[in-house]
Amino acid sequence: MPGILGLSAQILVDGEKLEEYGEEVVNGNTVSCYVASQVDQNFVIQIENTSQDLVTFRTWIDGKDVQGLLCSRGDTDVVEGVDVTPTTMRPFHFGALRLTDDDTVRDLVAGKDVGCIELRVLRARPGTSKPATFRDHSSHISDEAVHERSKKSGSHRVALGTTQNQPAVERVRTQKLDPSDRPYARIRFLYRPHDLLQAQGIIPAAQSSSDLSLNSSRKRKADEPHLPVPPPARAISTSQSSRESSVKVEVKEEARRPRSAAKAAKMDLLRELKATMERVQAEIDEESSDDEGLPIKREASPIRVPQRKSGKRVLIDLTVD
Repeated sequence: MPGILGLSAQILVDGEKLEEYGEEVVNGNTVSCYVASQVDQNFVIQIENTSQDLVTFRTWIDGKDVQGLLCSRGDTDVVEGVDVTPTTMRPFHFGALRLTDDDTVRDLVAGKDVGCIELRVLRARPGTSKPATFRDHSSHISDEAVHERSKKSGSHRVALGTTQNQPAVERVRTQKLDPSDRPYARIRFLYRPHDLLQAQGIIPAAQSSSDLSLNSSRKRKADEPHLPVPPPARAISTSQSSRESSVKVEVKEEARRPRSAAKAAKMDLLRELKATMERVQAEIDEESSDDEGLPIKREASPIRVPQRKSGKRVLIDLTVD
């Protein structure tokens, strides 16, 4: 959930948050991210205030101010759409963006703002709330065509669904500590089609099935225990066998002719070396068998599963500003 200065928000679809990509903090009071949108997908905006201030979350949709919600310290609330009357509202959903090449369309600034859901947070002075006249802002969100030269945000825009009933809400006016054009904090969601975000490198490209299979195979090999390396004794044994064969040949050759005293001494030395090698080999084999029974020390895992906190009852504040 992107947040700044103890203020946060997320977009929910069917109760599940849309995954955010490319989160970025700018100037210490603005956080922005990308989300993938789908045509005809209903959504709501969940807001949370963990700061020490009473604040108003003003919702700007595609460059238009459409709704305000007063949020006390520690409160969590939901912006479901735009209020039409105190007891009715029209919910948000993503729609297709209509384009035109008609040069008589002059609203280029609004076109550049399409594709952005922005929450501007203004601090409010406690105790200054006063009843205010209710106004319908649903007309601020329209389906008018946007000039193709001003389209910078893909092919979607926010639209409104049919009018629905809602619990009665009260409209109040409070004294603000921050002007609307210089808010205390901003939270911006840049919504685009999934394929466009992937093409721009914002969403990682999906792996092919062959890549997944290769990665799985590599993982299995990495997880398998390594085969034991043959002990050096085998190499010694092979070399020893070669030398033994050589010795036998020399003995046979010596048996065919009289041996001198020097040669006899060398043969005695070879027999002593052979006996020494056999004794050393036996000791190595015995030590190797003893090592196989040694216990393996297992380190404690550094991963700790956090304790589940007790459930907290969320109080919804439906006061609007």
